[in-house]
Amino acid sequence: MKRAMMILLIVFYLAGCMGQSAIKQFADDMAANAARDFMKKSPTYTWDGVKDSLSVKDVESLDCPGCYGVTLSFECTHGGYGDRTGLMVTSATTPHTAYVVVENGKVISALLDDAWDEFNQNEIETEQPPSETPFPYDVSQCLFINFWTEKKGKIISGDVPVMMIDFPTYSFDESAHRLGGLINFQIGDSLIAIIGIGQNLSGDAGGGAASMLYGIYSLPYEQGAIRIERIQLNGTAELFFQGKKIMLQPGEEWRKKEVKIEDVGSGRIEYTITYTIKNHGWILKTNVKKNPF
Repeated sequence: MKRAMMILLIVFYLAGCMGQSAIKQFADDMAANAARDFMKKSPTYTWDGVKDSLSVKDVESLDCPGCYGVTLSFECTHGGYGDRTGLMVTSATTPHTAYVVVENGKVISALLDDAWDEFNQNEIETEQPPSETPFPYDVSQCLFINFWTEKKGKIISGDVPVMMIDFPTYSFDESAHRLGGLINFQIGDSLIAIIGIGQNLSGDAGGGAASMLYGIYSLPYEQGAIRIERIQLNGTAELFFQGKKIMLQPGEEWRKKEVKIEDVGSGRIEYTITYTIKNHGWILKTNVKKNPF
């Protein structure tokens, strides 16, 4: 209460000395500073935030007296939120957008990417909009599709830098029909399918593997170069890759190989790239586990 009264007294005092635009700027700056200070000390930013990447993008007045909404952006060097010590995380620069609510100079709410509550340190439960027609799929199951790219290199001439990657984030046990890994989405009734996208390097192209899982709640769905147009009740998936229509029944696999020659660094290298898409069919959602490693 004393803090709120102090802020009001400062605003009233400034009102006699400054114009309305200057008063608004002063109040916006106070809210922005409070939001920035909160985010600098937040678990997500302190764990792996990129130094000097935190910036204020917008400040807006809200309906309640002394309330402001502050939009900020920053980057982290890994995926995920909060203190991720001991968790399996992706090693990749990850941009974040924060929306912080400030009331009388005090932060009362902070959301990241509409997915994480930074103030209370938990996931935001997102409700799917009600469908006009009944959900057609068995809510106890979801389809699993895996899209994998294998890139093998052979130097033709000169020096070509070697790339190493190492952040695979999921594994699938075909015999037990179990999927586990880093899952940043809700495994609820509205989940239709999961797609795994990954790649591995070999030969002169480099070494290692990288992969990520994505949840699908509506169709059509597009992620990178692959588009899932529809999924039939029997599990047959209609997909498009590089403009080509692909129909895959559960258990079926589609493969394409291509050869490219590229100039990289001071050398020339031949890449043999193999694309593989496999429809693993319906799996029980209870067999989908977060961070089982």
